[in-house]
Amino acid sequence: MRTVLRPPCGFLRHCRGSAEWRGEHVERLKGTVKWFNNAKGYGFLGRDDGPDVFVHYSAITTEGYKSLQEGDKVEFEIVQGQKGPQAANVTKSS
Repeated sequence: MRTVLRPPCGFLRHCRGSAEWRGEHVERLKGTVKWFNNAKGYGFLGRDDGPDVFVHYSAITTEGYKSLQEGDKVEFEIVQGQKGPQAANVTKSS
């Protein structure tokens, strides 16, 4: 399994220089929300196949109020953030 690390930008799906922008396949990972603090706007996702990943509310792709609940199943990509790997393009899954 290959993970593509991309630099974060305001529009992660269209970030110039990103693997997706260059037309490369971007692997979506699956995981579960370990915890998410709505007041602070961040939390951690437990990966099915690796270490936990930081998630910021701005990476959640839903419309309206961006929040996650403990135990939610999610799909996401991993990008290289200022302090290490973090989740991007996070969507809830069934």
